[in-house]
Amino acid sequence: MDLFIIIETRLLTLIEGVLTANIFDWGSHACVDLYHKRTIIEIYRMSCKKMQRPWRVDDFDAFKERMGFGDKKPCFRHKRALLFVDNSGAGVVLGMLPLTRGLLRRGTEH
Repeated sequence: MDLFIIIETRLLTLIEGVLTANIFDWGSHACVDLYHKRTIIEIYRMSCKKMQRPWRVDDFDAFKERMGFGDKKPCFRHKRALLFVDNSGAGVVLGMLPLTRGLLRRGTEH
């Protein structure tokens, strides 16, 4: 597999992780039931499988271009990034920390 495709797939996986991890913030009865019946990781994996593009608000292609994984080259490296998180432990651990790590790997300052 082409390294470019692997990196692009990783970027999509990071964004899907952020979106999927937010199910814990919904507070719906269904999410609470899932939480009591399964582990957080099982809920996360199940949600990832169900989350298909296009999403309701789907700007991933524009984001991908901005990150340098589209037709435009060279790859843009953000000097700094400001990430907002809320009080959801699962959202931070399963979504924002992996995204932060991915940005750091690309050279974003810490």
